[in-house]
Amino acid sequence: MQEFEKEDNQNFDEGTNMELRMTLKKNTNAKIVHTDPTHIARKRNTNMNTVKVTQTTALKKKNTNAAIVSADPILEQSVLRNSGEDWQVAQFQEIKESNGFECSWTRFRSSTGKSAQMCIYPTAKDKYVSGEIRSRGRWSDCDVLPKLWNQSQHKANSIYLEIGANIGSCVMEMLLSTDAKIIAFEPHPMNLYKIQQTMARMDDVYKKRLKLYPIGLGSQTLKSTIYAGEANMGNSVVGTFVKDWAEQTAPKQFQFEVNIERLDSILNVEHLHIPLIKMDVQGFECNVMAGMSVEIAKSVEIIKFEHAKRFLEAQKCTNLLPTMRELGFDIYDGGQKRIIPKEERTPCSWDCEFIAKKRSTNMLENVQVSQSMALKKPKNSIQRTQWK
Repeated sequence: MQEFEKEDNQNFDEGTNMELRMTLKKNTNAKIVHTDPTHIARKRNTNMNTVKVTQTTALKKKNTNAAIVSADPILEQSVLRNSGEDWQVAQFQEIKESNGFECSWTRFRSSTGKSAQMCIYPTAKDKYVSGEIRSRGRWSDCDVLPKLWNQSQHKANSIYLEIGANIGSCVMEMLLSTDAKIIAFEPHPMNLYKIQQTMARMDDVYKKRLKLYPIGLGSQTLKSTIYAGEANMGNSVVGTFVKDWAEQTAPKQFQFEVNIERLDSILNVEHLHIPLIKMDVQGFECNVMAGMSVEIAKSVEIIKFEHAKRFLEAQKCTNLLPTMRELGFDIYDGGQKRIIPKEERTPCSWDCEFIAKKRSTNMLENVQVSQSMALKKPKNSIQRTQWK
């Protein structure tokens, strides 16, 4: 441009003839058309922006497609449906944090040494489950599950059933420590969010092995309120709030309306084998069992469950152990490795972990039961009342 400007001034000063003026005009027009850097920059930037938009769109499309991973065929044939009136099976994709739905990321370390990033609560909101995962790397109550699974008679079509997944501590243990295909249920939206965010960062090989239902299980299809205890999101209770300690509250922002469905309306009994169930639903166990058909119960070998007297009484579930016995299970006290006699109707005064074993199976005798299965006694205000 400087050469053109110099030529312009020289020609005008010397009073060049019309031909030169026409030449100058031609050159001037040429430079405007061909060398205007502003025009070229605008065009280049426009093209670059178009490329960026295209790349961004492609990236979003790629991420969206990557988040939707088809479940293992065994899982698909094990269920009758993936949705209800106003719910559908959870997708594993990153969701923007808002209104208390957030992640405090930590490293989860399974009992077999494998690890992965996990979304948990800040300690102030959940000092028990999230607190132990942050300090120890995992939730100890889940340690026994891989041992039970590996010693069970699982087949190619076997699934592990998790009823009350909470933030996914036992789901993560089973994903990382076994080859189990998992169907999990968790109705509390804030807990569900944690599992979704954790799974969004997992490899597809793990995503394929999990179907996550955003519902609770009960004796009938209905809507109910779910509560969560102050400083203990593990204490998520359907229908009525049960305190861990006298002063505990259930903050309003932790209360949600959730969907409840019968288990036999979800699972396909024609293609079902369940070596292991983990059930921890804060006293709602009788309702879950009432929604489990006899056909489903026949396909189950072992149920690991929590027996918390005050939660069971609050939910009017005082016949849980007799119900399990009627379905063909013996009840083992994990700590003492003994069958609990029928006449012993209140074997646990506080919270304890039990194993219900189908009478036709005998693999439990050789299981090395972890200390987390031992009879639990209260310390200060609370002892293992989590909905894991």
